[in-house]
Amino acid sequence: MDENSTTLKVAHLTLIQGVINRMANNSFLIKGWSITVLTALIAVGGALKNELFFLLTLLPIFLFWWLDAYFFMLENVYRKLYEKALEMESNDLKLNPNLVTEIDRNCICTRFDYLMRRAVRPLYLLQILISIFGGVIIRCFL
Repeated sequence: MDENSTTLKVAHLTLIQGVINRMANNSFLIKGWSITVLTALIAVGGALKNELFFLLTLLPIFLFWWLDAYFFMLENVYRKLYEKALEMESNDLKLNPNLVTEIDRNCICTRFDYLMRRAVRPLYLLQILISIFGGVIIRCFL
């Protein structure tokens, strides 16, 4: 490999790593926003003293969960693309995430599989339990 092709490969890998970092950052921000929105909705539900309002909190939880799983899936797809780019020659380099699915269809899981991954599932299941528990407390004690 000559110096020019090495420079191109390093630049390509840096570009892929930047995409991976953005996907991880998006996932982190979504987790933060889901906690913020849930906290605000629980505060409003507690002030209204309406247990049915706590069912409304489930909708944004599921939406944030779905979005978080999407970004986690994209992050993993680009990680696989990064691994494939390490093996490729510099004249074959592409930034196409579909390249990974074309090369190795058995390793790419569906988004539903990513909903249940350890990096995504615990936070949202905890939020669902908090939301249900809040509704029970309002119903029984207030």
